[in-house]
Amino acid sequence: MGRKLPVGGETGITTNMSTPVNYATIAVAGETVKTSLRRVLDDSHVAPIAIALLLARSLFEVIGGLAPPIGYSILGAIWFLILTVTEREFPLISPGLSGPDLLILSESISHLARAAEYAFAAWLLSRWVYGQGPLRSLRVAWSKRRRSNASSFEGGTSR
Repeated sequence: MGRKLPVGGETGITTNMSTPVNYATIAVAGETVKTSLRRVLDDSHVAPIAIALLLARSLFEVIGGLAPPIGYSILGAIWFLILTVTEREFPLISPGLSGPDLLILSESISHLARAAEYAFAAWLLSRWVYGQGPLRSLRVAWSKRRRSNASSFEGGTSR
């Protein structure tokens, strides 16, 4: 029924690999692991943490992509108002994009492209592991962890 695995001499731990509850087989002496990476990620904390980090990085990239154009626009509006007040007439503004405008636009587009890549990676990982979107999978993983922690503390001794 069980199998002894050597751990430092004659002492050993017994694994019960005959029951269908265990999804993995310990790979010793060429045995294959029967569980999939998807199942391992679902059972561990790795997938929710990776999804959360990818979503956070995506949010930071969106902020980094939108902050310069918005700030540059606010600065341009303030400069326009200062020129209007000092000259007492509307200043002449060229209708095209200047060099700094194009530079800020290209930096913003690269930030937004990276944000889309991070969000897409989080979506792919959550779809692959949990079969649903990233926010819902984080909610499910969080509630699963809370239930498992609550059940482990019930009837246990506190440290």
